[in-house]
Amino acid sequence: MRACATGAAVAMVWVLAVCSAAPAQENDGSAWKEAGPELRVYDVKAYFTRTPIYNFARVPGTDESAMAMAEQALFEGAGGRAGIFADADPDYERDAASKAARLMGFVQRFVRPKEPWETEGGRSKIDIMVDRGLMVVYTTPDGHTMIETLLNRVVPAEKRNMVIDIRVVELNAAALGVEEPAGFIARTDAQKATLKQATTKVHARTSVSGTDGQVLSNEKGAATTYVADQEPVVAEAAVGFAARIERLTAGFAVQVQALLDTPGEKAMLDFRMILQQVLGMRTVKVQNAAGETAIEGLIELPTVIADSQAGTLTLPVGCPVVLAGGGVPKSLFTGEENDTETVDIYYVATVRLMPVE
Repeated sequence: MRACATGAAVAMVWVLAVCSAAPAQENDGSAWKEAGPELRVYDVKAYFTRTPIYNFARVPGTDESAMAMAEQALFEGAGGRAGIFADADPDYERDAASKAARLMGFVQRFVRPKEPWETEGGRSKIDIMVDRGLMVVYTTPDGHTMIETLLNRVVPAEKRNMVIDIRVVELNAAALGVEEPAGFIARTDAQKATLKQATTKVHARTSVSGTDGQVLSNEKGAATTYVADQEPVVAEAAVGFAARIERLTAGFAVQVQALLDTPGEKAMLDFRMILQQVLGMRTVKVQNAAGETAIEGLIELPTVIADSQAGTLTLPVGCPVVLAGGGVPKSLFTGEENDTETVDIYYVATVRLMPVE
């Protein structure tokens, strides 16, 4: 009887174990269904949207020779114009299909879902509709979570608008409390007030506005037109010359690009600036091919004095920063060619976000 009772007890324990195990298997199956691949569509239009670049060569109605320095071209032996700002647009030649391939490869390299990608024998799939700006992904929830994290860093939800203020000033270093003003950052209200008080004179100022990552240009000053060259025109028994007219701006010109970080607290600023003055015009000789005769007074080239700055640095948004500076001839501001005095000037930039409301 004891043996039978023991056997019955063992059988009962086994039955209970089997019965309790069955729901566990069913729950595992349900959990797998919940964690299985699912379809989601992501808006990635911002990734394909090219930020327009405006410079002097592309602005409608602007002479492409604006801010050109013919003297530099002559020194280089180029025989043509030499623009201060290069007419380069890194986004202009990029093909949307290649950008889609890069984005797809980027996701597949850094997102490792529980269900592998189709290229690795799994069921996860990805496709990009370039014309619609949509990315279609079929993968597990953990994969979608990683994709969302990745896209938040790679594809901005929207472009942020900003204003970049740039001033050319004279500073009192002693009042600023530093030996060298370049590199000074006014982070607090007190430091901003100190910088304002230390500014003894403002020679030029400009503000440009645009979106995050956009290259912005501004040109201020008086334009001077001049005869840059004479092109020979040969006819029967006669030789003439056709004048080539160019334009040069005396004043202040900037080209800047600001890339914001994700929180919008810092901006990487790429800047190119030039402050220049036309001191006068000088005539040069034009010779024929044989060099036998010279015709004087047909070409006038400007005598230019200029100060230019270029660089890249990261600065806090909303804080004036003294970018660079140094001594320049005073004739840059007086326009007098014989003025040999020098003056210390500094370029101050501030990047600030524009409110959307």
